[in-house]
Amino acid sequence: MQTNGNTVSRGSRGVGFALYISMHKYLALTVLLGCSSNTHNNPDSSAGDQPPGGATAGETLAATAVGTVTSVSFQPTCTIPNPVGGVALPGFRCAVLTVSCPGIDDAQVDVALTPGSANKGVIVTHAGSNGTTFEGNQLAVGMFQRGWALAQIAWHLPWECPKHSATDCATDPTPAAQRAGIAEAACRPATVMKWIHDSALAADGSPFVAAGKPYCGHGASGGSGAFWYALTRYGLGAQLDHVVLAASTPFGRIDVGCDPASKTAMVPAPCDNVTPPAVFVNFTNNMTSTNNAFNRWLSTTSCDVNPSADEMALYARSSVVAAGADFTFPTPVTTYDCVDQPTLNVVPGAGHFVHDALRANDPTGAKWRGACVVNHVNGTCTGEQVFEDPTILQTATNELDGQCRPLAR
Repeated sequence: MQTNGNTVSRGSRGVGFALYISMHKYLALTVLLGCSSNTHNNPDSSAGDQPPGGATAGETLAATAVGTVTSVSFQPTCTIPNPVGGVALPGFRCAVLTVSCPGIDDAQVDVALTPGSANKGVIVTHAGSNGTTFEGNQLAVGMFQRGWALAQIAWHLPWECPKHSATDCATDPTPAAQRAGIAEAACRPATVMKWIHDSALAADGSPFVAAGKPYCGHGASGGSGAFWYALTRYGLGAQLDHVVLAASTPFGRIDVGCDPASKTAMVPAPCDNVTPPAVFVNFTNNMTSTNNAFNRWLSTTSCDVNPSADEMALYARSSVVAAGADFTFPTPVTTYDCVDQPTLNVVPGAGHFVHDALRANDPTGAKWRGACVVNHVNGTCTGEQVFEDPTILQTATNELDGQCRPLAR
């Protein structure tokens, strides 16, 4: 990576945890769900295979074009409350946008443009669940306190729903075989991320992302999925210089999570800093409310109940690891996960599939890494809240602060 004339080796990214060659060998042997270890149960045979059409090592797929932004207005406050930094900050403004993408409803979004005190660059953030709040976790607050400007995304209605009612997701009557899914809806956050980089304006009329300054990202849980789709489907590797994700990601293989045949299936958690423990991949074994969320977002009733072949295909093509996804993007990414089995935590098992797909293109972990707090093993955390552990929070904050630099592409 190039920054201010000094070359920074991508392989020297100091995130505060050790990578061991033996761990990569372990992962290479265990990423297949049909492994012989007695610790792992073998689910449906499709669960461990990347769907056809994804990019392999040395192959780059053409990115899907982002949508369009219209009806831009800059306001002194946001429709959605509580952006990090607060609206009273000098130079703060909120951009209210309409986002249009092919085949899905238009969506409105607030982007809280919060200037930083140290002119370091911009961190774009995206919250989890429906994305209808600003990401206010400890990492986002820490980056603001270290002088970074924040571009905070919060949707008026759930971004994952291709169709909206006046107040929430609308039921899409289109047959499942032709229905748009979350991957198509992910055009929305990708479009906003690109608009922030290319077109957002500061209060003085200058570009919010100044020329020569880095543009990096942070999202958690469902917000991590927004970044994965942006990188693997929509070409945001051309804009994002570095990304740190927490609780990544419930969207890794939605078809596996929704498959009743995978109720007892386990895979290695996506951890490079500790021996990966086995974690469940099925949503019922992790977080029962997750089934209802995917049913609401995708206009189904069958997630983890009795999905038809067309519904399973909808779940599959809505996943991050799916046909058409490109895992050769240039942006370095590190994920931080809490592994707190058997309590309610859906993401490590689903995130395993993204880890596996990326390892095919980055076998040594030079570009992509996964760090875990395994509760009561190398730290303390609960559920998805990996940053409850003060050591991992410090590690992640130091990484994003120190490694967010203009990426030599």
